[in-house]
Amino acid sequence: MRALRPDKLSVRLRLAAALGRARTLARGLHPPSLMSRHPTLRSPRSRAVLVGALATSAALAQPRPALATVPEKVSWTSAVGTSVPDLQASSDGRWVALLEEGSGEVRFLDTWSWSVEQANAPCVDAKVTAQALWEDDTELRLYVGCSDSTVRWLSLVAGDWTSSDESVELDGGEVLGMAESNGAVIIVAAQADEGGNPMVHHLDPTDGGLDETGGYPETLGYNGFVDLAATDAYVVVAHGGDNVSKIDVATGSPTVNAMGQSSLDAVDVILTDSGTFLISGGQAVVDLELSTNDLALAIDSGDGIEDVGAGIVTDDGDSFLLADGGRGEFLLFTMGASSGLPGDEEQDSFAFPDASSGALVRELVSVGEHLVAGTESGEVWVLGAAPWVEASVSPGTATSGEVVTVSFTSDEDGDWEVRFGGEGNDDGELVDSGELVAGAELTAELTVDADWVEGDNAVRVVVTDSDGNEGHDVGFVEVDNPPGAVSLSDASLGFGNSQLTLTFEGLEDADLDYYTIYITTSPFEPDDYETGGPAFDGDEDLDEDDLTVDGEPGATVIQTLSPLTNGVVYYVAVRATDAGGQEGPMSDVVSASPQETFGAAARAGEQGGMCGTVAPASVGLVILAGLAALGRRRGGAAAVLAGGLGLGLVGTAEAAEDVIVDKTKTRGSVSLRAGPIALEDSTLTDVFGETGNEVIWLEGGPAFGSVLELHVGMGWLQEMGWLLTEDGAQSDEHDMLTCLPFTAGATLRLDVLEEQILVPVVSAGGDYWLWRENWYVNPDVGGSDRIGGAKYGWHWAVGGQLLLDSFEPRRASKLQARTGIDDSYLVFEYRDQTVGDWQSGLNLGGTSWSLGLKVRY
Repeated sequence: MRALRPDKLSVRLRLAAALGRARTLARGLHPPSLMSRHPTLRSPRSRAVLVGALATSAALAQPRPALATVPEKVSWTSAVGTSVPDLQASSDGRWVALLEEGSGEVRFLDTWSWSVEQANAPCVDAKVTAQALWEDDTELRLYVGCSDSTVRWLSLVAGDWTSSDESVELDGGEVLGMAESNGAVIIVAAQADEGGNPMVHHLDPTDGGLDETGGYPETLGYNGFVDLAATDAYVVVAHGGDNVSKIDVATGSPTVNAMGQSSLDAVDVILTDSGTFLISGGQAVVDLELSTNDLALAIDSGDGIEDVGAGIVTDDGDSFLLADGGRGEFLLFTMGASSGLPGDEEQDSFAFPDASSGALVRELVSVGEHLVAGTESGEVWVLGAAPWVEASVSPGTATSGEVVTVSFTSDEDGDWEVRFGGEGNDDGELVDSGELVAGAELTAELTVDADWVEGDNAVRVVVTDSDGNEGHDVGFVEVDNPPGAVSLSDASLGFGNSQLTLTFEGLEDADLDYYTIYITTSPFEPDDYETGGPAFDGDEDLDEDDLTVDGEPGATVIQTLSPLTNGVVYYVAVRATDAGGQEGPMSDVVSASPQETFGAAARAGEQGGMCGTVAPASVGLVILAGLAALGRRRGGAAAVLAGGLGLGLVGTAEAAEDVIVDKTKTRGSVSLRAGPIALEDSTLTDVFGETGNEVIWLEGGPAFGSVLELHVGMGWLQEMGWLLTEDGAQSDEHDMLTCLPFTAGATLRLDVLEEQILVPVVSAGGDYWLWRENWYVNPDVGGSDRIGGAKYGWHWAVGGQLLLDSFEPRRASKLQARTGIDDSYLVFEYRDQTVGDWQSGLNLGGTSWSLGLKVRY
């Protein structure tokens, strides 16, 4: 090994004499200028704690996936534009974002399939000038800086990069560079007047805004910008020449340095595995010593380099690779285990794709077993030591049962495997395997079966050489099977007045486009039509648009077919078509006849209208009189509210003097109840059902002691049903009954004992029920859609009232004192009503049970 020159030897001696790499890093993270601003950091104990914490933070900085092997060749090249100055790799190595300088656009290299995709233009009427990948446990974003001083981003959603409509506006000029640091995005941008030094901004992706705390935005000490790199603690910016800025991420405070070495024309900032920085360019590679903010020469022209464009430290920390455009080669150096710096003796080299081109590599990133390089000439190179595999599949589009052939070659001997499905690290299902010789083309066959999904299916070829290095390629087969058959049964086709309603469960096919409905008055069979189906042959003017229904995978389809002729038998079938225009098989044929339908009122001969001796206005006066009685006593309104809330209104059960209630002075009562109601009229129960009907009652009025109460009230009843044919068959047309009953009557209470727990009651009164029936009418058919009126009658009821005060007497006392409520009850009632017996048409008589709350005040 050749001897070190004195300036290089002094660097290593200083590093070896330090307290250790972690403490050196810690001192670098907090230079004297910062410690002077924080006096509490001057104590030995504080510094010791800080050293340990920061050393741990630096050791955890792992910005790229580990490079499994040292590259030995350029395996693949692809021209993507005029210049690729920046690359950003996702932490799993799957995606590499490529900034194409000439067009100002972003492209993505998918390292799974080795294909380059162009992203949607994220900058509006501007060019992309910088980029930074940011990710957390749930999301991967590419932030881009634009030439118009805005910052925008794309998100990876279901394998596609999608531009966000959101943006952040910088108070400055063109974005020059970006880097992710400690969950934030650090942005270097020109000043608005373009005359000053660049400024540093801090963006928090979790809230999408710029952070103006600490020193942000901060002006740097040098003009110009060529590159930057970041750890969780620092961002280092190369300005060109030997000018460098180091920015403390926590505060935004920059430290500047100029080495005074004309051999350094900085073009690339390189982050090592230990969290330190190397700056390369021209004929020099220098180390930024974080403890002193000095630049120390590591490699120069005396070590054989001519024109360095970019470099990278392998993530295992053992090797250092330089791209030397002057030599047209990649140069390999060994990283010192103790110093964390590259040695100055070249260990190996391999040529650029075209050694005579003098190409300049602008950026290098690692992606698993490969490196990716972006060049000044607009190419992307993939470097590695693993076999390079080229695979293709035929046909590219297939259907179920079809055989797919995968053809592949490798540039090295090895063992091969063909795998189906999977993605990224998931290799999928092993289909075939064997051995191959470099350059020989092999084939394997796969049959499309039920395991293949509609859309793209991956066929992955993996070749492993004798050293265990794996190369791969992926081909895609688009499965485009015709849609399946729609399932129809007799229950799928309902009827109505001059209409049929077709209902079926939609298919799950991902590329489903639409359904075609075939309807005729002539019988037909699915086998009669290999494609298409019969045309409508009826006399009606059936809208053709009703026979084509947009399909959404898995969605239930409900389609009304009208106008049709009542009594005519119609035959219906369905066929699905996918986005590629392929028709599925025809469904079974079902049939039904439209029929005239009737509601409950029509079947009962109901004419509607107000009937009886009590006009609605009179009933309204009775109700208003009752409500006035409720409010005569102070606290009447509060009594109603308290009755709804029960004894819980009082709050805590603190001690209170017992209040003796004189029930002879009780002035009124109010109750709220709900429960099931059974109507007796079969014309109603046929349409709306015999069970499941519910009614709500609100009643109240004056009280005369503890025995007699007068009451007025109102109720609410609403039920859904289906229109029927003349012979009682249920159609698919909706019907609804709404009733608003008004009542007035008297209640006798057998309340004869002091604080009697259970009080039997009996009551009777008059009823006046307002009612309305309304139903669905197809506009193609027309006709009336409602009828209403009133029915009168009477009711009697029996029940019981359970005194709640006896369970919480103290709370009951406080309730009486605060609201005027004498007693609270849990009430239940059985009611028998006779309504409409003396009128033609509908009969609203029946029985009901109800349960609720009641208060007396």
